Order: sequence, then C-alpha cells, then structure tokens
Amino acid sequence: MLQNAITSLDIFGHEIGFTYKNKRTYQSLIGGLTSIMFKVVIMTFLVLELIDVFQRKISISYSNSIRNNAIDVTEYNFDSTKFDIAFTIHEQNQTINDNIQSYVNVKFSQMQFQWSDNSSFQERSFTYNYSRCESGRFNGEKQQTDNFELEKYYWCPDQFNFTLKGSFSSKSNSYIALTFDKCSQTYLDEFYPGKKCQSKDELD
Repeated sequence: MLQNAITSLDIFGHEIGFTYKNKRTYQSLIGGLTSIMFKVVIMTFLVLELIDVFQRKISISYSNSIRNNAIDVTEYNFDSTKFDIAFTIHEQNQTINDNIQSYVNVKFSQMQFQWSDNSSFQERSFTYNYSRCESGRFNGEKQQTDNFELEKYYWCPDQFNFTLKGSFSSKSNSYIALTFDKCSQTYLDEFYPGKKCQSKDELD
C-alpha cells in the first residue's frame, strides 16, 4: 500500500508505448524501396546542381525597357514608406551647418507643368519642409548611413509624397527640384516661423 502511494508520486516516469518487433514503427519492403528511390532522386538533383555551379552553367538573365517620356504618361508615386532622399551642404563651419536655413534658402519642391494648346503653360509647386535626418530614415538602414554620418550632416524632408511623370519635352510633367538661394526672411516666416536670416554681412 505504501509502495503504491510512493510510486504514484514519481515524476520521472515515462510513457509506455506499443512496439512491433522492438520497433516503434511498422516497416515494410515496399516502404523501404520507396524510401531508397526518394533518397536517390534527392541526391541526384543535388549532384546535378553542384555540377552546374562548378561548370558555371547557371546564367543570370535580365531585361530592360526604354520608354519615350515625351509621350509616356505613366506616373510614379513616391512616399517615405518606400523611398527616401537626403541632401547636404559641405560647410566646414558646423554652426552654419546646424542653422543652414538662416544662411541659405534650400527648397525641396514638387514641380508640375501642363502645356496648353496655345503654347502657354501652367506651373504648380509644393514645397516640403526639411530638418536634420533622424534615426530610422532610409528604412532603418544603419551601416551605410552611420558611415557618412547621416544624422549629423544631412537634411531630410519631414514628410513627402511626390509624383514623377514625363520629361521637359512632354505636354505635362512632374518632377522634384532642389533649389538654392540667399536667405529670405519672407520664406523663413512662411515655412520656418521663428527663424531669422543672418545679417547682410554674414550672408555676403
């Protein structure tokens, strides 16, 4: 009675299963032959692939297409979820680098042109604000962005969603532009309220 009670507390016991001729699975001649054939097929495939590699029989194919942007109206949309862009201005003075808007007007813009039948055109533009690139830009890539110190020297548009279409020879086109000009207080008041242009002596 005591022995049964103690035995029932055994946590190291193992499951008892049925076996056939001291084996846990039932094996047959047909199953053995099928298994051998399967292994031979796999081995043959691997050997043939290795031979192709060593003999360099594997070729890489590629294709490309040329579009005439003068008549092609395909639009290509880009936003910060699948594309990124940054720019820098090489200036040894780090103070100027950190306050670039107070010295230079840098405009990152979406430009759109539409020609009419009477040889006139309509132009529209949208300017994106920019700031120092933060960690996580360029889809979180770290090795290359750390190498050229993205967060220290580069500027990124805060949010963007632009379209590329056509060329300057097409009836309508859409492109992005990065333009530089001397600091304008009017521009700063509109896009970067609170920032001030440096004095004329500093800008000259």
